[in-house]
Amino acid sequence: MIPFIKKEFITFNETLYYVIEIVRMSDNPDVEKLKENWHADIVLKKEDKFFFLRSIPDLEIIED
Repeated sequence: MIPFIKKEFITFNETLYYVIEIVRMSDNPDVEKLKENWHADIVLKKEDKFFFLRSIPDLEIIED
């Protein structure tokens, strides 16, 4: 059995990010600690949620 893989992405400032995790503000998370533990590049806040994101680097096609 293949585990479920989230496929959520966000574009912010012309950069594509993979959503690692979404945490409710009401859970009073230690944002800096979670950011470090999850290796997030950036944390965004929208409404009552924190979005922990990892950037997706630009890819280049390399010909054989």
